[in-house]
Amino acid sequence: MQTRRWRAALYLALTLFPTLTLLLSLSLTLTLAPIIPNPDQVARRLFERVTALRLSSKKMKFFFKRYLAYARAAGDEELVEHVKEKARAWVESAAGQE
Repeated sequence: MQTRRWRAALYLALTLFPTLTLLLSLSLTLTLAPIIPNPDQVARRLFERVTALRLSSKKMKFFFKRYLAYARAAGDEELVEHVKEKARAWVESAAGQE
C-alpha cells in the first residue's frame, strides 16, 4: 500500500516538475529498491520516461549512464544495446538542434 502511495506522489511531482533531476533520481533510486514488486518493469518504464525528456546534456548523460549501469547489472545484453542506441539517437538529435 505504501509503495503505491510514494509512487503516486512521485509521479504527481514528476508531472508538475518534469525536469527536476533530484526528483527523477530519487524516483529511480526508490524504484530499484528491493521492496517493490516487479522492480524491473517499473524501472525500465521510468528509465524510458526519463530518457525521453528534453533535458540538458549533463542531465541526460547522468541518466543514460545510470540506465546503462542498470542494464549491465541486470545482465540483459539486449537492453544494453537498446540503451546505447537510444543514447546515440539522443546525441544525434541534440547535435541536429544546434
